[in-house]
Amino acid sequence: MKKGQIFLIASAVIVTILVVLKLNANLPEIIASKKETSEEFERELFTNIENEFINVVKFSSNQPNSIPDNLFRFSNFTRKKLKERMIDLDLLIVNCFVLEGSGNVNMNVSVLNFLNKGIEVNLTLNSSPVQSKQKTLSDSEKWNTNFSITQGYTYLLTVDYNNTYHE
Repeated sequence: MKKGQIFLIASAVIVTILVVLKLNANLPEIIASKKETSEEFERELFTNIENEFINVVKFSSNQPNSIPDNLFRFSNFTRKKLKERMIDLDLLIVNCFVLEGSGNVNMNVSVLNFLNKGIEVNLTLNSSPVQSKQKTLSDSEKWNTNFSITQGYTYLLTVDYNNTYHE
């Protein structure tokens, strides 16, 4: 056999193998399967993140003052890990708690900005008289503040924010 004949036979074998592979491989099915797997992974990932946010609050509940700090640290950690996967995490967390007491007490409010932009936050408590506080928050910034309330009454805290603030 000559060199040219070996080349032709090898080419024919390679072409035959490629044709057989092409006939056996259903490309659209493979792409659909990969997309479905990716979507399932993301759903599972965000379900896990949601559950862990709940766990942060549960595990911190014996020390209510630590809840905002633990949420802040977990949010920073989660955001960093998601960025490694090229996923953005945009969220605004508002945490309120009142320590046991009687008469006038403080309601502690924490606002954590993870919206990837600066915001102007306005908190309004429907007490008598109405109490209102404002603050401009940068991205990844935490704001702790207090409102004076009387134990035994029901209050409504309204949180308004806008993103017209540019850093």
